[in-house]
Amino acid sequence: MRFFLTSYQKSGTHQVYPMFMPNCPSVEDKSGWIHNGMDEWGFVHPLPREERFKTCAQLETFASRAFGHIPYLPDYAEAVQTKPTKVLFNIRDPRDVVVSEWENILTFKKKGALGHAWLNYKRASDGKRIDELDDPLSEIIKIDAIKWLNWIGWLNHDYVTVVRYENLRLHADKTIDIILEKFKGCNMPSKEEMLKKKKPGSVTPSFRKGLVGEWRKYFEPHHVELANEKLGYVMDLFGYKYGRNDE
Repeated sequence: MRFFLTSYQKSGTHQVYPMFMPNCPSVEDKSGWIHNGMDEWGFVHPLPREERFKTCAQLETFASRAFGHIPYLPDYAEAVQTKPTKVLFNIRDPRDVVVSEWENILTFKKKGALGHAWLNYKRASDGKRIDELDDPLSEIIKIDAIKWLNWIGWLNHDYVTVVRYENLRLHADKTIDIILEKFKGCNMPSKEEMLKKKKPGSVTPSFRKGLVGEWRKYFEPHHVELANEKLGYVMDLFGYKYGRNDE
């Protein structure tokens, strides 16, 4: 039985990868994603068949364990099940993802890497980048609300198990027990090995703090309201509490 780990970006990769995927191959998705309603930011891309086929080939042929930030496409779901495979879908509170993305933007801006990630995009209406807006967090919330739609299709398959980053971070012992039970038959590291690597840490520039609930320090009341409106469907799906009083 193979084991595949997919993760929404900025959802704690530098914790889950060392715990579950030490020295395992990464699957890449360079096909471009369809973001309906995001043409304002130039995020609407075609899906080049050759790139999609490359991703499918990697999902079909990896040997035992593999990791990738792979959004949901029916083709990818079919490819990963070419051989018996269980999938772990790592997620994180979407409000903390917004903060992590914003801090990532600031990190690369400070380094002058304006061609990196979000800094490569300009809004069609005014030519401004995310970091040049008066309220960048609100814009990221709106964008993420659409991006998440590309991932939730994984929930429709019974071979997929969702793990919340917060549970691994704060309740690693219990969470690992649950995962090991669900992934019996897969080539998994031992519980002892996982616990040794439960604390996130990385020398890569994309890792920052790995904190839980940090959004409360960044969000103003209007951000809370906007996140409830735009990202509430994600929080409902994954069991995150939200409301008017910042629960």
